Amino acid sequence: MWCGRHSWQAERKGPRGERQARGARPSWQTAASKGGGAVAVEMLAVLVAGALLALALLGRTSVRGVSPARETPTRGYVYAGMHEVGGHQGVAYANGSYWVTNNNTILRYDTDWDQIDQRDDALADVGGTANHLGDIDVYDGLLYAAAQHFENGMASDLSVAVYDANTLTLQRDIQVSAASGQTECSGVAVDPATGSLWLCSWEDGISSQYLYEYDLAFGDFRRKVRLVGAPRAVQGVTCRDGALYLSADNGSASVGEPDHVYRVELADGGRSATATLELTLGDIEEDGEAEGLTFNDDARQLVIDYNCSTARVYLYDLQ
Repeated sequence: MWCGRHSWQAERKGPRGERQARGARPSWQTAASKGGGAVAVEMLAVLVAGALLALALLGRTSVRGVSPARETPTRGYVYAGMHEVGGHQGVAYANGSYWVTNNNTILRYDTDWDQIDQRDDALADVGGTANHLGDIDVYDGLLYAAAQHFENGMASDLSVAVYDANTLTLQRDIQVSAASGQTECSGVAVDPATGSLWLCSWEDGISSQYLYEYDLAFGDFRRKVRLVGAPRAVQGVTCRDGALYLSADNGSASVGEPDHVYRVELADGGRSATATLELTLGDIEEDGEAEGLTFNDDARQLVIDYNCSTARVYLYDLQ
């Protein structure tokens, strides 16, 4: 995706055609009769190109299929800088510490982003063939991490690996339920108010159109919630004030489109919820992919982990 600042001010223009008399031949046919088939083909090509341009401007979507929806944020966000870190998969904050994940590594930082701990073989004790950690959350002294085997764009052995947040030792491994239909797991978030563990999916297809709820205490699958207006390529999820926030790597560097953050308001027992555009990440001036995200309510900041040329976290002050 593209992290730079851009201005999209596309004009909406429609072709201005003149009404023809009944029975009159179209202008391209008239031209053909006067100047031959070459003129006809040329004018027809112009008409087709104009129609395609009008359609593109009226309903512009990105190459990843993302409509440029209007933001309806719950608050203001002001870009506040970035820090280089040792991982680009996930990020979480709790009690004065940050945790960051790479594929098989968990790192811990203080609030100045100085590293204070690291575990390089974080998946060694996880069952199956897991080789990839995703986005994470930390709650009540435990770190919850999306874990799976990921190779050639395909995922298997999906689970949530649960670690002691201080020692980074594995405590248990919650298997993703086959009954859920989830086929990839990119992130996990804890909702303490409902005792829920929420999972998201990155891959294209049916799996990414849902969020998946598990019982936090016992790991039992509860339900899946269909996302209305589901963004593609969801990389991370976090919970704040009962709402889920999703980071989506749905921009494209090749056409200068940024990634996005979405908000999902959940209803008790509901089977569907709307993904509302919360933030367009146009301030991030670096090629890369939005990965995990978290809120630091002590500093009143949104923190987004990015897979750039070097792993970085980007900060937004909450207004």
